[in-house]
Formats: sequence, C-alpha cells, structure tokens
Amino acid sequence: MVAAYDDKWFVVVKTAAGGGKALRKWPHIADGLQRQGITFDVRITQDIAEVGPVVSAAISEGFRRFISVGGDGSHHTLINAAYPAPERLTMAIVPVGTGNDWARTFGIRRDIRQAVTHIVTGKVIRHALGTVTFDEGDRFRYFVNVLGCGLDGFVMQGMSRQPRRAGNTLIYLQHGIRALWKYRPGESTITCGDQQLRGTFITIHAGICRYSGGGMSFTPHADPCGRTLAVSCIRNAGHLALISNIPRLYLGTIARYRQVVTLAAPGVIVTDDHLQNLPVEADGEYLGTGSFEAAIIPGAFDLIVPERWTDKSR
Repeated sequence: MVAAYDDKWFVVVKTAAGGGKALRKWPHIADGLQRQGITFDVRITQDIAEVGPVVSAAISEGFRRFISVGGDGSHHTLINAAYPAPERLTMAIVPVGTGNDWARTFGIRRDIRQAVTHIVTGKVIRHALGTVTFDEGDRFRYFVNVLGCGLDGFVMQGMSRQPRRAGNTLIYLQHGIRALWKYRPGESTITCGDQQLRGTFITIHAGICRYSGGGMSFTPHADPCGRTLAVSCIRNAGHLALISNIPRLYLGTIARYRQVVTLAAPGVIVTDDHLQNLPVEADGEYLGTGSFEAAIIPGAFDLIVPERWTDKSR
C-alpha cells in the first residue's frame, strides 16, 4: 500500500473556473498557502478531461488531502475524479467560481486570505456525498451540493453552452426567468421514502446543502452532515405566480409557498412518466436527460469549514 501524506495537500486549479479568475488569482492563493505554512503540490488543469487522470495519479502517489480552487463545477469534477477512493479523503475549497453555492452553505467567502486561513484554523466535518444514477445504472455521478431537474436542468442545459462570468450571481436568475416561457414540464412521479407524488412539477431538487442557482435556497432543510436528502418539489403554476415567489428562494422560505412540497429521505426516484426528456443537473453541471435515482452516502468525506460554522438545520 502506498503511504499517505499526513501533512501535504494536493491543489487542483481549473483555469476556466470563474471565467478564468481561478488562474488569475492562483499566484495570490499560492502565496497565501505558503504564508500559512501549508505544504502542497499543485496541478493547473486546462480542461475537465485532465482532472480525472491528475487526481487519480495524486491518490496513487499517496495524497489524501485536496484543495479545490474554482467554483461549484470545479469541486464537482474533483469529487467525481476522486471517488470511489481507497481511503477517506479530506477536502478544502477556495471559491473563485461563478456561483460558489457549496461554499456559501459554510460561510466560506470569496476573500482569498480568509478562505486560505480557514484551511489552517477551521474544523473538520463529516460531509455527505450524493449519487445520481440514470439508465438503470449505465450513467452515474456523484454530487456534493444540490441536484435539480425540470426547469433547473433546462436552465443549466442552456448555460452550459455559454461562457461563465465570475461573481455574477444573477446569471441563473436571468436565465431562469427567460426559460419559464420556453420550458414545458411533463408529468413525473416522485418516490421519496414511503411517500409518492405524481403531477406536473416545474422543478424538483434534492440537496445535501442549501444553496444553488447563485444564492437561491430550494432546499433550506438540507443538512450536509445528515443522513437524508432534502427534497423540494414545486408544482407547475402560472408564470407570474412563480416569479412573485422568487424572493422566498433568497430568504430561505420557499417551503411556505403553497405549490411547494418538501420531503426528506435517504433516496429519491424521479420517473419521467411521459418521456419528455427531463433535464437534470448537479452542482451546476448539466448531466443529461431522463428518469433517475438519487441517494445519499452519509459522512463520506471530511471537509474543512470555518470554526464558527454551525449546522442551523439541527
């Protein structure tokens, strides 16, 4: 067995993250890591396809601690490259992406100095990992934050064709409002534990954490250290009614909207009853279309978070 490094980190920088911001900020981040006495190796990746081989090689060399420099898509890519892992892994994140929603749950801000300091002064939590399976097992992905389908997936499908701009948290909202007039939801069946819902839902989310879409909270009851996925289903309604309830998404009160059903279970199955090619995304990355099954792996890896963070869902 390869001996694991006890005190050395492996840093993955995705150059495209945040519209190129990750690469521009890397010299400042590297300086901050060195000032904090953090020893590390770094790989700067130009493309998503490079991340898998890079992370696999690092694990084979004995690395068990990883720092992801980028946004939600970068973290998603690193996790999918690392798992299944031979041993327990520890992660830390420096958020320099577009939405930075995973970091938002823990109060990890875009301030590079603070983000780097937290790696040394923060605490370790046992973070859950999500799985999503399509096509009876033929397609499989991990996720660390929130999975969404319906309008949410449709929006990410459109955004995946365009370059991301760093720091603009309103991009998702702008695309979402325009997509309301284009997306035509079909009937779906949602099986969550011993509960089953059937109907026309504009969007469905399953979350480990609370924020997605640039600061929206579709799953305010999520617990990253828990044992269940937080599921939120919004029934289709008139466009103006849906738009008028957008403020609830930013206030964390969307569950009060009468068209919303919230559930919690270790897993959820979403069946596209009329084969309308249900679009699905996870962690802001468009995955494809179709029925799927999502599940949670409690406490799958360690994450460094600010010392002051407490899980308010408990």
